[in-house]
Amino acid sequence: MSTFSKSIIKKLAFFIPLPLAGVVLAYFTNDSWNALIAAGSIILSLLMLYLYLWNFKAFLTAFVFLIPMSVPFSFGENVISLPSEMLLVFLAFFVLIRLIFFDKIKLNTRIHPLSVLLYSGLIWMIISSAFSTMPAVSMKRTLIIGMYVIVFYTMLSRYLEDIRFIRRLFIAYSTGLIIPILNTLYAHAGSNFDMTSAFMVTTPFFPEHTIYAACLTVSFVFLIAIKKKKLEYYTIYPLIILIGIGIFYSFSRASWISLIPAILIYLNYTFRPQIWLKAAILSIGIVLLFLNLNKIYDEFEQNREVGYKGDIKEHLQSLTNITNDASNAERINRWFCTIDMFKDKPLIGFGPGTYQFQYGIYQRREWMTRISTFHGDGGNAHSEYLNTLSEQGLPGLLILLFLIIIIFRTANKLIINHKEVDVRNLSLSILMALSTFFTHSLVNSFMDVDKAAFLVYAGLAALVGMEKRNEGLINTDELNELIVDRNNLIN
Repeated sequence: MSTFSKSIIKKLAFFIPLPLAGVVLAYFTNDSWNALIAAGSIILSLLMLYLYLWNFKAFLTAFVFLIPMSVPFSFGENVISLPSEMLLVFLAFFVLIRLIFFDKIKLNTRIHPLSVLLYSGLIWMIISSAFSTMPAVSMKRTLIIGMYVIVFYTMLSRYLEDIRFIRRLFIAYSTGLIIPILNTLYAHAGSNFDMTSAFMVTTPFFPEHTIYAACLTVSFVFLIAIKKKKLEYYTIYPLIILIGIGIFYSFSRASWISLIPAILIYLNYTFRPQIWLKAAILSIGIVLLFLNLNKIYDEFEQNREVGYKGDIKEHLQSLTNITNDASNAERINRWFCTIDMFKDKPLIGFGPGTYQFQYGIYQRREWMTRISTFHGDGGNAHSEYLNTLSEQGLPGLLILLFLIIIIFRTANKLIINHKEVDVRNLSLSILMALSTFFTHSLVNSFMDVDKAAFLVYAGLAALVGMEKRNEGLINTDELNELIVDRNNLIN
């Protein structure tokens, strides 16, 4: 049998179960909406099969394009996002098989500090799950994060040395946002773009407005920051405008604020201020903060502006209202719970994914709000960092913080030292985009959602890929030495 036919058979053996899974889902559902989703997933799976067989990079591009457009499918008590999560499961299985039996991860990928921290984080999640208060919940959450790391980081890092492919993937994701944005704006227009309706109009593509806004913001910053080719002006700029409108009408204060660090990063690398100037600005900021602590405290105590009730100015002013703004006050309630949970289990945590089921008994009456609940259906800690602290203990939080530090360190090295202008620009774009996500993560937690996970892990994979590209470069002097050596060898 030829190598070609063996390769095709191997690919078919992997991919044929995918449309079959869609058939099974369609068979076991009685709901017309779920049946429509399942049927559409079968058709998409067959189209993806064609791309998978003949052009794997085109397959990956189509997969990324479909991620923002995936919708939830209820299967018994479980919910899966189709078609993205179904594709993700099979890709993760495929990658593991290849890594175990065929290919090996390149050494410089395996030992990269970002890789070490990501895999250490997974190992710690497994350890934390073993001692979890709810082992089944924790192992399920660990499995989901593991698939994100395997597919969006480990697999993509093999392809993202090509900067054109990096651009293509992130632009494909951004293009996939068009239908969710138009659907959201259409639904929002039905209520005259009322702020209170912003919570609900993002379905079925996004469960609620904050994750919708966070994903839009990452894409928005990336598209603005990358250098455009002439032919891209007519396609990317309309996309930027549409995503910008989506961000504005999401009425997500956290997303609006998260643009500030991206702007500061841009100014820092554009104007390159001296270290003494940065230190002076930071010192002045700390002094002003210290001198105005009483005023800031009074602002928090006396502010009665409520978000989603007035105009944009009042909406922003409500950021410091922790008394009668339910959204802000509930976050404070959740954060106090995480601190008390950490005190009870400081080393190992309660286990990945368990916060929403465990925090109820830690709520303090004085901090509870009208939207507080004891039923385990209120979501996470509304902070990626505190959520990690309560679920995985101090080691889990330290791994996350070190990961962010290494992201900045890796991007900084590429932006300053890389020989290719395109790589420097792309590294800056990714750093700016990721800064919005990690800023937003102060008050929300989205790392377990595929639509956000792709942006984070693929961004990391791109940085690693471009750093590997840097290692393979040869400067002019080295090239001349090689030519001389070759000529001497010939003579």
